[in-house]
Amino acid sequence: MNNPAVSLIAKNLADCIELYITDRKNLSTNTVRYYRGSLSSFFLFCSLMGIKQVDQLDASLIKRYLITLENQGYNAGGVHAKWRAVRAFMNWYAIKTGWSVPAITVRLPKMQHV
Repeated sequence: MNNPAVSLIAKNLADCIELYITDRKNLSTNTVRYYRGSLSSFFLFCSLMGIKQVDQLDASLIKRYLITLENQGYNAGGVHAKWRAVRAFMNWYAIKTGWSVPAITVRLPKMQHV
């Protein structure tokens, strides 16, 4: 059930993120804002790492991103929130294109339960 709009893209990360955000139009404004903000941060990180295509994403890059978030002062809950948006994007892309999600092996920091 591949989406031709996604398949026709040269797998450009920026374009795919924008398509994902557009595809979330049925969600609340706050949820869309959450996805846009979280994925903008992820895209900036990817750009700094020289990543421009979705198929360049791998588990190692995701792990580096999570470590970078921790180093920037995000607590475990904040890291999880950013990760959930990235994971949702990658799962959406996988469903649309048949891409194999590389980050399945990524382990997140444990969150403390209060």
